[in-house]
Amino acid sequence: MNQECFDRLLGWLDPHRDRAGEKYEAIRRGLMMYFDRRDRLDADRLTDLTFDRVCQKLLSIGDSYVGEPAKYVFRVAQYILKENPLPPVLDHDPLANDPKDSLLLEIKEECRESCLAPLSTRDRTLIFEYYRAKRGEERARLAAEYGISSNALTVRVHRIRESLTRCLKDCLKKNGETM
Repeated sequence: MNQECFDRLLGWLDPHRDRAGEKYEAIRRGLMMYFDRRDRLDADRLTDLTFDRVCQKLLSIGDSYVGEPAKYVFRVAQYILKENPLPPVLDHDPLANDPKDSLLLEIKEECRESCLAPLSTRDRTLIFEYYRAKRGEERARLAAEYGISSNALTVRVHRIRESLTRCLKDCLKKNGETM
């Protein structure tokens, strides 16, 4: 998104620049969570695509749109999600590429185990159960089991996954491999 487009977006969100910036950040966080809850590891990219699309549409709807801008943005996000489906086989393990090279497979497995080892049993169990639970109701049940809200569950899983991904990338890099 270029500066002109970004300025147009902020002006559409709120006439006061500071409030517009706050609204933008809140919508951005919401979009990230929206895509993350749908098991999208590319939430950043999809969020950017959503804002790009909204910026393009502002040229035609800008002054005529009536309603809360956030609702419009999230409606666009639904279309972005439909246009960017998940691959047919998606395992949430960043190392799930089934390489034919047994040495590479061994290195990846060692990295995976070394990155999971520092996690508490509770966090390790949570991350596996979260990705086994495909539906919202199952994840809501999981949140209740952990005594936290669904939002808190999503945030916790996101943080665990981010640290695991970072660890895996570092480990593989040390071994001369990439994800």
